[in-house]
Amino acid sequence: MVHAPTHDAVLGVHVHLVDDCNVEQVKGPYVLQLELEYKFLRDALHEEVVKFDSLKRQHEKVIAELTNDITKKFFEYQNAKVEAKKYLKQKHDNYQENINE
Repeated sequence: MVHAPTHDAVLGVHVHLVDDCNVEQVKGPYVLQLELEYKFLRDALHEEVVKFDSLKRQHEKVIAELTNDITKKFFEYQNAKVEAKKYLKQKHDNYQENINE
């Protein structure tokens, strides 16, 4: 890192040499502050996306489990209704046979 001439040094301007493209980047304190804020916000966003994805996977798992439980319970309920109707019909038929005898 090379410091710029003294009048720029008062402003806190730093000159960074980039070897790959031979271009100098000048970063003042405001630019450095904005860069830090940008990186902080970018990292915070990434963390929130990761948290959301985790919550979304948990939510989808719970929804799938509940859907499966509801489906099983619905068929159990339907079978119980059919069996109850059969039982009542058989009881009614038995009653009719006893009356006719």
